[in-house]
Amino acid sequence: MGGYGSGRSGDRVYTSDVLNLSVSTLKRLGYLGGEVISMSGTLHWNRGGERISSVSCETSLNRLTLRYKANEQSINDTIRLEETPCNYGGSRKWFTCPHCGKRVGVLYLRGSLFRCRDCQGLHYASQSESSYDRIARRVHKVRDKLGNDGALLARKPKGMHWKTFERLWKQELALEEQIDRIFLSWVQNMSREVLP
Repeated sequence: MGGYGSGRSGDRVYTSDVLNLSVSTLKRLGYLGGEVISMSGTLHWNRGGERISSVSCETSLNRLTLRYKANEQSINDTIRLEETPCNYGGSRKWFTCPHCGKRVGVLYLRGSLFRCRDCQGLHYASQSESSYDRIARRVHKVRDKLGNDGALLARKPKGMHWKTFERLWKQELALEEQIDRIFLSWVQNMSREVLP
């Protein structure tokens, strides 16, 4: 561990720049819930097929203990787990940020400790997007659902209900119109600056 994700001074650091640990990942790996009261193992983070970090992890009913090395120090960090009831039965686990006490689903490693996004001073990449980028990202998300690789007129994906297809298709058209308006506005502004 150590330097990865420590950020650059003066620059915004985004959640995607640092390692994260989510309740959903721990649950999927079997560390939380079910019949198991306590479990231990090792969590690994990979990037580009290469292992970049590992953390020893031990869970019990109401706590998560992480053991790892960061900045040439041995870290033994205990994080409290909370449980809240769900509306339709069952319950959901949460981390309690050791610094601020806030209940969160994801902790981030910046420096040497896993803490919540606010305590780590992290930003979501979408917070820095222009309106054009935000709409373009939404268009790509809709196109992914439609199974469409950039063509505006797509066929209904097999297994998708017609009602869902029509809703997504109309959503894509509306977003494309917004992009056209932004682009037209940009062109008009550029022509005013260039022409006397």
